[in-house]
Amino acid sequence: MKQKVISGIIAIIILVALLIIGGTPLYIGIVLLSLQAYRELINLKSFNSVPFLIKIFGAIVTLLLVVSSAYNNSLIFGLSYKALAVLTLVCICPTLFIKEYKIMDALMLFGGIIFISLGFSCLILTISYSRLMFTYLVLITIITDTFAMFFGMLIGKHKLIPRVSPNKTIEGSVCGSLLATVIAVIFYANLIGNAKLYLIIPITLLLSIIGQIGDLIFSLVKRENEIKDFSNVIPGHGGVLDRLDSIILVVIAFVLFFSVI
Repeated sequence: MKQKVISGIIAIIILVALLIIGGTPLYIGIVLLSLQAYRELINLKSFNSVPFLIKIFGAIVTLLLVVSSAYNNSLIFGLSYKALAVLTLVCICPTLFIKEYKIMDALMLFGGIIFISLGFSCLILTISYSRLMFTYLVLITIITDTFAMFFGMLIGKHKLIPRVSPNKTIEGSVCGSLLATVIAVIFYANLIGNAKLYLIIPITLLLSIIGQIGDLIFSLVKRENEIKDFSNVIPGHGGVLDRLDSIILVVIAFVLFFSVI
């Protein structure tokens, strides 16, 4: 527990410092996190059949996609048809020459790279757009998770999806999302306030639900690969994907929502 608290405090200090400094140090930090996230994903037993050299190529493509987003502040260049074409060739073509490397392995690798690149590119885009907006999104995920666990222990009786996460309850999930919506909307209205509340309230609620879906999806991935944590890079907390499981889907959804309203 002591190690968990200490590593958590250190992680928060580093995050806050990078957000305050901004610019290149912040982008470097996010790029490094994306590479660690890629490493955690590719080390799952589901990717055991992917040759080491292909994994290295995948890391390079992930790096280029996230870096291009960092210095263009746009997903248009970072995930362009050119980048997707290169990624397709890198992932698919070697299946013809490496017997152990199957098409399904290539498609899984392709999807994994797209997911990691898109998630961290959206993270960069959100932070570049507004530090307060990023704080608003983080607030949604933290409050949802905290109160879902609290109320799940207090009044939870009905399991949410027991085959994926046996400790999560419907009551906890509902209470977590409702409280997160109230608190995050108050934060938004007082410190950001550049959108109508009749839009922000349902969007905040939906982002809270999506955050829980992200948590469940990553729990399912760990269960299918028979692991407790993606890595131990953060002592007591697991890996990058363990800590960012909710926020990755939330920032992707945020970029989508605010591009169409």
